[in-house]
Amino acid sequence: MKTKFIFFFFLVSVAANAQYTKLLDFTGISTGSNPKTDLFFDGTFLYGTALHGGTGNFGTIFKIKPDGSLFTRLFDFDSTTTGATPFGPLISDGVFLYGTTSFIGNADNYGTIFKILPDGTGYTRLHTFDSILTGNNPLAPLVLVGGVLYGTTSAGGINSAGILFKVNTDGTGYANVFDFDVLNGAGPGSLIYDGTYFYGLTFGGGAYNNGEIFKIKPDGTGSLNLFDFNDTVSGTGAYGSLIYDGTFLYGMNSFGGAHNDGTIFKIKTDGTNYSKLLDFAGASNGRFAEGSLFYDGTFLYGMTAVGGANDKGVLFKIKPDGTGFADMMDFDGHTSGNFACGSLISDGTNLYGMTELGGTDSLGTIFKFQINAFSGIEENNAAEKGRIYPNPFTSETTIYPDAMLRNATLTVFNALGQLVKETKNISGQTITIQREILQPGLYFVQVLEGNSVLVRKKVIISNY
Repeated sequence: MKTKFIFFFFLVSVAANAQYTKLLDFTGISTGSNPKTDLFFDGTFLYGTALHGGTGNFGTIFKIKPDGSLFTRLFDFDSTTTGATPFGPLISDGVFLYGTTSFIGNADNYGTIFKILPDGTGYTRLHTFDSILTGNNPLAPLVLVGGVLYGTTSAGGINSAGILFKVNTDGTGYANVFDFDVLNGAGPGSLIYDGTYFYGLTFGGGAYNNGEIFKIKPDGTGSLNLFDFNDTVSGTGAYGSLIYDGTFLYGMNSFGGAHNDGTIFKIKTDGTNYSKLLDFAGASNGRFAEGSLFYDGTFLYGMTAVGGANDKGVLFKIKPDGTGFADMMDFDGHTSGNFACGSLISDGTNLYGMTELGGTDSLGTIFKFQINAFSGIEENNAAEKGRIYPNPFTSETTIYPDAMLRNATLTVFNALGQLVKETKNISGQTITIQREILQPGLYFVQVLEGNSVLVRKKVIISNY
């Protein structure tokens, strides 16, 4: 009787996770281990970093195809020369990948900024942090604006609360743009850019010392505190990034809220209309969401590091109005991994992510999860019309809808679900999309007329 019961449970578990596919178990020296960040997709390969592992156990850079094939360990960090423990994800300018390490780099252990070619050659250390003058211990990704890299450090600066910095892609022109302090937030994380302002979160400081939402211009002016988190009321400990749908910013807190398990929230870019969408509650829907949300135009998707049925974390979805929450999968540790601290990206059909722990060797996993069975993507794709040419493109591409456009709206989302371009009141037979500041990778283009989807396509921006 006992044997039959175990066999039955196994069948149910497999069926419930039919959309899940594990692409890789991290093993240490040969692959790296304990990834704590997001993947980057260039349309062909997924690129990422691992905190530890490699020949010196100081972390690695790797790439892998979306089907799990052709895994390649591109680079091993070596501590003093190149830095160690890369927390932030990689970005690209079409030629180089750029990233940061959070520690070492010099005797003071403050971290580095680097670039490297996608084949693993050409590593260059662009900057070494020194704490007071340039900040220390960057944890968030870089942002490329007008050929200049911007980013934050979680600590250091004149107030020891972190800084906003900029540096040219060749390593010259490093400047401390803004020093955070307890009043305007301490410990800034990831930035997003709307063409005028950077928006971001801090995990400390503010009126209640529980973190805040801020915006600031790239030159350091116009700094404004949009919202102060208040522990049990709105949450605390925001470690991820905001995303933007053209109207609202969305994000998550790791702690606080009604159950001290974190929250999901939204707010307008002027600081008005704050709304808490969800209180995480442990076993029922997860807790400790350290990453960011992904938006597919219908649902917001995310992960928690712990909580859920197995207390190993969950992969969930929720609508932007706070309804429709669903626990799509409970991580289980040994098989699917656990402690997912990064964020999800998408290729339009699947979500891709990593866990820091779990898997066969308890050193983390890379996985994909099919979402068109759950979200509105399948329905929208079925209704799409028109074509985009060329695709992939380098400098520009043109949308050819099947009907004349009248006051249509174009939206472009990146693979993280962040709105990167929006144009309204379009009329005519075609729309040309200029590359502008968009980095190489996968994007989702949608043309709406009223409530009707005229075009919904995946497009790829290739290298220069």
